Amino acid sequence: MEVVYLSNTVPPTRHMPHLSINLEAITKHLSALAATQTCPRCDAAVAPVITDAAQLLTELARFYDQLTAARLEAANLRAAIHATLLAATDGEPDPLAYLRWELPEQLTPHLADPARGCA
Repeated sequence: MEVVYLSNTVPPTRHMPHLSINLEAITKHLSALAATQTCPRCDAAVAPVITDAAQLLTELARFYDQLTAARLEAANLRAAIHATLLAATDGEPDPLAYLRWELPEQLTPHLADPARGCA
């Protein structure tokens, strides 16, 4: 069965970049390195590198999680925009409802209630 898309829609594609590193494996390697016996001179050089690398990995994981959340939010907003536009084209009585469901309340006070004449 062939999937047919409407002329004003874009076929779904994967937009999330693949995280090409294994955070768990790197963390284990750093832990193993920190546990190895080294000379005092090496400890002075290696310990800060291990600490900095661990902090970088933590930040990378946090940024990747934020990117994932932002992409999901953007996809949901885009879907709501499309639904709103199609609802308006179809003559639905409250096409902005799709946006109100998706947008945070503090961003949409002027869209709050169509009964007040704001829609």
